[in-house]
Amino acid sequence: MRVLFTTFAATSHLHIQIPLAWALRSAGHDVCVASQPDLVEYISHTGLTGVAVGAELRLDEQMNGMTRERGGGVNARARAGAHDDAHPRDVWRPPEGRCARNKHR
Repeated sequence: MRVLFTTFAATSHLHIQIPLAWALRSAGHDVCVASQPDLVEYISHTGLTGVAVGAELRLDEQMNGMTRERGGGVNARARAGAHDDAHPRDVWRPPEGRCARNKHR
């Protein structure tokens, strides 16, 4: 049987699929994993066959941009005086205008 896994270009999304993919491959099935080009090299490091689909996601760059927009994210706020044992929900707040239905009280 030929099996195609598709995954978002984030390693955490791939990690949960690897054991099943390897189990199928070990049972003699032809397994392929398709994802954005960003993840194909990482897929090959797992020993599975990776195929690039679509455009690069560049998730790292997008996430860096988001943390700059929001004032540096949780780590910057923690450095600004929050205790090391503070939970992120106590430190981070969404920017004004976002999550209007879930306003923090």
